[in-house]
Amino acid sequence: MNNHNNLQLHSSTQPNPVCINRYTVFGGFAFSTAGSNSSQSCSFPEFSQPASKIQGNVCIVIAGTRHAVEEFDLNSVVEKTVCTSWPVNEVDPSAGYHVHCINNGTAIALCGHGVLAAAHYWIASTKCERLNLLMGDTCISVEHNGPALDCSSSQEKNFLSARYTALKLLPAATPRWLDLLNLRQLIARTSVSALQDGYLILEFTAGTNLSTLPPFDKRVSQHTRRAVIYVASASQPGVGLGGEFFYPVLLRYFAPQYGNPEDAATGSAARAVAAHYYDRHPNLFIHQQSEENGWLFTVSNKDTVDVRGASHCQGSYP
Repeated sequence: MNNHNNLQLHSSTQPNPVCINRYTVFGGFAFSTAGSNSSQSCSFPEFSQPASKIQGNVCIVIAGTRHAVEEFDLNSVVEKTVCTSWPVNEVDPSAGYHVHCINNGTAIALCGHGVLAAAHYWIASTKCERLNLLMGDTCISVEHNGPALDCSSSQEKNFLSARYTALKLLPAATPRWLDLLNLRQLIARTSVSALQDGYLILEFTAGTNLSTLPPFDKRVSQHTRRAVIYVASASQPGVGLGGEFFYPVLLRYFAPQYGNPEDAATGSAARAVAAHYYDRHPNLFIHQQSEENGWLFTVSNKDTVDVRGASHCQGSYP
């Protein structure tokens, strides 16, 4: 039974029905082998974090027709990340779905956890196995291999794979202003995306415990418009699943300039990290060393990157 059918909200101030669901996006509990209809459960003791400690990113999805979504009062939803989603074509679902996300009141150009949460909603609602999402001018193809999704599914069944166009990065000199955080001498490699408001990726020496490093905060955020990503190769062994090997990488993500001091489980940042490591390790197992401990997989080739994570529907909001 599709529990989404029971989540429509009606009121005198909201005449157009919308569905509002709460999702938590994370990864690492199940892996769907490409071309298979079964999921292979797994755990990763290398990072010594039990599943109960991994909270992931909470995301509210408000879905319906475009008119209903546009009429909805977003101020009535209190949550860090809120995404609205509606069909590109009301008659033809195969045309895909628009997604628009805000984080702490600021619009996000590309929201990885919003993509997976919105995909979870539409895949569960339409009973399809794959669909296209449009976020701004970016088209993301999302696929689910496994049992039908609904709000009663256990998190192990809700593993999704979102395919993005590969991000192009450029090698860069390590900024001198990182001396303000006493970090510059610890950095082994730096890369940036072409846009000035894109990403700055700082790769620390292998085995660095990123959780002990000072955060990229307002003391230094005035020096760049880029979101900043800390990465380091983990000292633990990699993960082999479905005939593929995933190289272990640690991640922290900061964007205080955009109202996001530190993110929890960042699919869009995983796309950037995949590009940073692509020439050395095309498949990554990423552990985000935030308080919420997000886990994601990436599989890259020259043109695309698949970001694989789990989305757990917690039911209707609030």
